[in-house]
Amino acid sequence: MSITSRSSAPTKRRALRRSNMYNGTGNPVFFTSLFALAGFWARVVLGLVFVGCVSIVLLYAYRYVTSQSFFALKHVVVTGNSHRDDAQLIATSQVRPGQNIFETSIKTIQQRLQNDPWIAEASVRRVMPDRVEIHVREKQACFWIRRNRELYYADRRGQIIGPVEPAKFISLPVLVVDTPDMGAENILDQAVRLIDHKMLPFGLASMSYLRVYEDDVMEILLDSPQITIVLGIRDLDGNCRRLALVWDDLRQRDELKAVRVLQAFAGKAWATLG
Repeated sequence: MSITSRSSAPTKRRALRRSNMYNGTGNPVFFTSLFALAGFWARVVLGLVFVGCVSIVLLYAYRYVTSQSFFALKHVVVTGNSHRDDAQLIATSQVRPGQNIFETSIKTIQQRLQNDPWIAEASVRRVMPDRVEIHVREKQACFWIRRNRELYYADRRGQIIGPVEPAKFISLPVLVVDTPDMGAENILDQAVRLIDHKMLPFGLASMSYLRVYEDDVMEILLDSPQITIVLGIRDLDGNCRRLALVWDDLRQRDELKAVRVLQAFAGKAWATLG
């Protein structure tokens, strides 16, 4: 009986250890996991405290900097403008002398400037300690266009920019498009590009009007010399090259002054004398 009692005791202890392994008490792995979890959350809390402290420091630093007269705005420099003068653009930007330069939102100023119909792009930068620089790229007015008995400037695609004003008067050819929804924007842009690249023997300043017809024909009336130009829109590049060759030949023979109509389309170019 005594032998049976001694042998059964170790068996019970082993059973107890196995039971502890499953119920989580007395197991070193359990305590290791518990300590690791506690360490993780401690790091999270410390990280949040650190971020909060840094945020508070930055907030007080910002308030300090924006309250210093050393950073008060004194100079606003505007470049790239021609139609809009400096005072107009500064008023549009809403930057004011004496304003702290860190209180001015660069993105907001750029958006205000780009809301001006004449401004295509605007860039703004701070120059420490008291200067703001504004650079703009204005839209290029290429035509006059009539809308509701009013005369407007239009860009190279025929899109309206703004009304013609006596203070900023620019003499430009009148644009007429027979059907506004015929997709003339790309045609006009191509024509202006050809003029800019000297592919045509005249410029916008020599043109009185430009008209785009529905039947793929562009008509240009020149002031000097007084010649009507007729171009086929299809293969516009090629038609312009052919017209330029005929123009140069007539000029060399001193016959240009006698020309009334100069046409180039369907792969041919010819002149009609008056």
